[in-house]
Amino acid sequence: PDLATALETAYLTALGVYFSAEPPRGCFLFCTAPVEAITHPEIFDDLNELMREIDCLFETKFREAQANGRYAKDVDVKSVARVAQGVLHTLAIRSRAGESLATLKKLVRTAVPMLCQYGQ
Repeated sequence: PDLATALETAYLTALGVYFSAEPPRGCFLFCTAPVEAITHPEIFDDLNELMREIDCLFETKFREAQANGRYAKDVDVKSVARVAQGVLHTLAIRSRAGESLATLKKLVRTAVPMLCQYGQ
């Protein structure tokens, strides 16, 4: 799908996972692993590898948009991909902290256009 649809789908799918239990647990990768990574080298390595993979997935979508002329060629998509992943972190942490699904969906509806318009 186009960039906006891909981002929105990724974020809403993540929210579906984060809110699949009561109370919402967020995400192990973003909510639990960072705390444990300090004292567990294997978790540190896994955390960093998974974050690199997620960065790569986002970067690929931004590069596709650039190739299709829908995102500015001069934008550093590697950095934008990290910001896009940062939205996932925010959604995970805020869901675990008790923010409502409706509030976080509103955050998604704000973040996606911001990320997409940045490259215009």
